[in-house]
Amino acid sequence: MKEIENDVKQLEEEVSSLVDKVIALRAELESHERLIVKKDQLIAEIQEVRWAQDQTIADLHAWSKKLEEDQVKKDKTIADLHGVLVAAK
Repeated sequence: MKEIENDVKQLEEEVSSLVDKVIALRAELESHERLIVKKDQLIAEIQEVRWAQDQTIADLHAWSKKLEEDQVKKDKTIADLHGVLVAAK
């Protein structure tokens, strides 16, 4: 009888230990799940930033092209005015 009581006590301790391990593993799993969610959020934010950078680059390229076109127009106007001045002399 004493042997059975000892066996039961040992099994209870083992079960208790296993329950503690399961609880610890569950906490670790939840922590990993939160990290995965955070990682996915960061990836989404990075993609938004990259899209914004691409858009900014496209806007700057368009602005640069417009400046070049404006400069060509100004150069032509200056040349035309110079031609008028030369012709007026």
